[in-house]
Amino acid sequence: MRPEDARPKATLTGLLQARCLRFAGKMLSGSLVYALVYSLNSGLIPQKIMKKPLLLAFRLGFSFIASPVYASPAPRVLPAKTRAQIEALLRHPGVQSGHIGLAIVALGRATSPAQFPAAPYDTRAQPLLFERDSKKRFLPASNMKLFTAAWTLAQLGPDARFTTRIVQTEPLAMRTGSWPANTPYPGIVTLYGDGDPSLSSADLGEMASQIVAKNPGAIIVRASDTLYPSGAMNAEDGGARYPDGWTLDDALWYYGPPVSSLAVNRNQVDVTLTGAALGEPALVKSEPEAPFSIFAPVITIPKTDPRAGKLQWTRGDDQTPLGQTLSISGFLAPGETQSEGVAVPDPRAWAQSLLGSALREKGATVVNPEGFFGQKDATVLVEHPSPPLSVLLQRFLKNSDNLYGEMLLRRAAISLPREKTASDETKKTGITAADSKAAESKTSETKLIAPNLAAPGFSASPQNLQIVSTGIAARAHGAMFSWLSQNGVPTAGLRFSDGSGLSRYNLITPLATARLLGAVQKLKGGSAFYDALPIAGVDGTLKKRMKNSAAENNVRAKTGSFSVVSTLSGYVTTRDGQRLAVSILSNGIEDGDLARRWQNRVFAALANADFGAK
Repeated sequence: MRPEDARPKATLTGLLQARCLRFAGKMLSGSLVYALVYSLNSGLIPQKIMKKPLLLAFRLGFSFIASPVYASPAPRVLPAKTRAQIEALLRHPGVQSGHIGLAIVALGRATSPAQFPAAPYDTRAQPLLFERDSKKRFLPASNMKLFTAAWTLAQLGPDARFTTRIVQTEPLAMRTGSWPANTPYPGIVTLYGDGDPSLSSADLGEMASQIVAKNPGAIIVRASDTLYPSGAMNAEDGGARYPDGWTLDDALWYYGPPVSSLAVNRNQVDVTLTGAALGEPALVKSEPEAPFSIFAPVITIPKTDPRAGKLQWTRGDDQTPLGQTLSISGFLAPGETQSEGVAVPDPRAWAQSLLGSALREKGATVVNPEGFFGQKDATVLVEHPSPPLSVLLQRFLKNSDNLYGEMLLRRAAISLPREKTASDETKKTGITAADSKAAESKTSETKLIAPNLAAPGFSASPQNLQIVSTGIAARAHGAMFSWLSQNGVPTAGLRFSDGSGLSRYNLITPLATARLLGAVQKLKGGSAFYDALPIAGVDGTLKKRMKNSAAENNVRAKTGSFSVVSTLSGYVTTRDGQRLAVSILSNGIEDGDLARRWQNRVFAALANADFGAK
């Protein structure tokens, strides 16, 4: 410590500076401010370091004012009245046949349900206020989308866009007689997807207009389900288009379409049947026009006939006599209508057909590609950017769109660092794989290496049963596990197979889900996640739920359901402004409507909670 007489004497500037900092300290109770005041008064910070000390003091003061204002101390438990309500709901006879997990975590204070993030508590703690089997594993259904959305947002940021491209090339060669002599070869235009799940027929029409304006000659149309200039975005290893754990039944419907980098109209068509006159076959309509055959021997019968309204939908494959024909059988009453969304089995071929049709509508001459070989001189002719990720997340979460989840998961994985290969290591060290193997054989010691979850290309193995996906999906899940661990989300008990929750192999815990919601509060751009969640009684899959309760226009949460799975996880703001993260996971409750009403009551009770009440 320097002797007292060695300290510099106080100056007017120094006194003014210190007073500014003291004022900021009184206003903000910042320990760092007090430390600076002490350092200035004691001379521990030499004046020569501070070229403009007074200005610096004001800047420091206002920087603290601009910093987040921390809320009051965090609560430790739920209010007694609310806790009693939750415990009574857990004893409800209708839910005893199932398995329920519940976790409630306090995140901070909010002035309204619209505010995000909430102001953190003074210690930045996020205490667990209540739990019931919160560490046990549950099938999540669409609550899996919360993990996909949060990680994708962290990986890419809310402003990320995906660019669909049309690339023009020229044929290398032509079979004799395939094209008139002394006539320029037709140009080849190839449509490349970039993982945009929102691409529509209208978008292809706009792109077709630009193509015709730039290339008025004859055109050969192609489409590719790989990324440009190279790369694959299929679901699983071996080019499979369906994630592991999806069922055969899923592949028929709009919610289970094949996954690739190229999707138009969400890879689905709406097929509608309408009863005609008695004894006549029903009318069949597809919107847009289906790229597959439809065989529908549906007969119109009297409304009083008990068979009326009962239809069976099936589709074969390449091994069945009718191929991929959609078959619909049964009966309808006169004027009765049934409509279903049906998945398109070959997204690439359909996109190519839609682009060709759009070009013809714009006046282009589209020719048969037969007889032309190879291609050269690739040029990007047209680009179509997707809406920003913040918008795509709203369509993903509010509408609970499975295809969005699968495409976003894989597209985010594409941006991960490339996996190192053996050839990369050889270039760096000069040691080949054979040399390394020989060296290993000289030692009898066996080393057990823990799997690296963050490594690109990491897949399921005997050492890690938490990732049961393969290919690009496993690469994404590996990075997701790493991100979860780094952000305080407990990964014990988690198992991931897809990005949407349709797989029956996924497993999550209520505690991990609630902690994930807490981690998003600290995430840069996290408001895009919050704004994408359905709002109770207002929109999305919660539009008709929690009406006329304290939870209406308050709760932001993600639903999930299939078979005997019903889940609901999200945010609720209490009457006195406490922001809570809540995860309710239930498996085995046979009455799905009852399970959803039960969840509504839990969230309504929390919305009515008052932590200041005595």
